[in-house]
Amino acid sequence: MKIKISYYGIQSDHVLAIPKFTHSEIVETEYGFIDPKLTEYISGQKDWDGYKFKKCAKKKFGFDYISKSGGVKVEVYKEPRIKKL
Repeated sequence: MKIKISYYGIQSDHVLAIPKFTHSEIVETEYGFIDPKLTEYISGQKDWDGYKFKKCAKKKFGFDYISKSGGVKVEVYKEPRIKKL
């Protein structure tokens, strides 16, 4: 199963700053969202300030993983349809 991982970060020191999209990547796992390798991989990543991401029991603010200054959204990757001419 292919999974799309989208990273968001707070790039401002303002109190009301909102996390903004920074980058994304696509990974392939055997067991999808419940794969322990996926959790280990994302938990090993760091945000802009060097803090590691931690898995949330429930989604918080729409994020599956949260750090002190960012978040990660995990979703199934849908491959684009390409038409042959």
